[in-house]
Amino acid sequence: IFLGILIIKIIENGLILMKVPVFGVEAFIGLAIILFVIINSFIQRQMT
Repeated sequence: IFLGILIIKIIENGLILMKVPVFGVEAFIGLAIILFVIINSFIQRQMT
């Protein structure tokens, strides 16, 4: 969990430094979380 939070915060800080609007940062983080959940579900299904 700690590693995931760290990665998200690093990406968020990078987007802010690139002057991406706050809405864009939040949208990107939301999409990234959804993508990570989908990938995790796919990996779990492959292991069983």
